[in-house]
Amino acid sequence: MTGRMIRRDPIENEIELALSPGEFIRHRACFSFVSSLEAIACRMDIVLKTDSARAAGLYEIFHAGCR
Repeated sequence: MTGRMIRRDPIENEIELALSPGEFIRHRACFSFVSSLEAIACRMDIVLKTDSARAAGLYEIFHAGCR
């Protein structure tokens, strides 16, 4: 059996970095935290115009991470 590497969407990686799983978001960092999430949302809006299936998957990941 050969090990195949699964390629992740680059925006998926950005979502993970922006959400900072396992880290506490301090009060002073809230603005930059939200700004980074808004920037990713804008990128997903651009993807939506060209590849709706990819955008749907990214929105699901984004929403799950926010919950």
